[in-house]
Amino acid sequence: MLSIQDKSTVPAPLLLALERVRDAADIMPERQLLAQLASELGPEWRAKFQSFNLTPIASASIGQVHSAVLPDGTPVAVKVQFPGVAESIDSDVGNLGLLFNLRILPSGLFVDSILKELRAELKEECDYLVEGRKMTRYRTLVEAHPDLSGFFSVPEVVPGLSTRKVLTTTLVTGAFPLDRLADPSATATSSSLSSGPSSSAPAALPPTVTQAQRDEPGLRLLQLTLARLFA
Repeated sequence: MLSIQDKSTVPAPLLLALERVRDAADIMPERQLLAQLASELGPEWRAKFQSFNLTPIASASIGQVHSAVLPDGTPVAVKVQFPGVAESIDSDVGNLGLLFNLRILPSGLFVDSILKELRAELKEECDYLVEGRKMTRYRTLVEAHPDLSGFFSVPEVVPGLSTRKVLTTTLVTGAFPLDRLADPSATATSSSLSSGPSSSAPAALPPTVTQAQRDEPGLRLLQLTLARLFA
């Protein structure tokens, strides 16, 4: 869980090490995946899909993403949370507290307040229903502005197939995640940007990304923020 935090919470060297451990994690065994889907979507979950690819198409920090097709033919992305992640929050935060005691993290911080806020943030991160509501809100805001709707691609949540540990959305293709623009080695061709990797199939990318291409998402996000604040 600590690997999904930023440099303001966990020092960069430690964060990099945690990210490497996370990225090296094995995918869920098929038996475990099927059990998680049955637990969240019901024992007859397969009947809710025309097809379901048991091989993940992407990782998702605390879960993995599978492609599927709804009975009406709509392609979707199904994000399935690893079992036990939500239950590990208290122990993870406790381990971070030990790092404070070992003086690995900067001194002079309000440790108790930080840990309390971190615990709440992590628990929210594990609730895919919260993520789904925020995604729907974001999609509504983007669609209300033509300049933004032609630039950002926000997946549509499928409520009947989403729970606290499974999030199903429409599958976005031909887009790439915003966070890839921060990577100096990132490349991109598509004029459409995805709000996140959990529901998108990355587009083929060109050799370089210009500074103007990197700047435009920030400008568009600022437009979205101002529209939300002053609408």
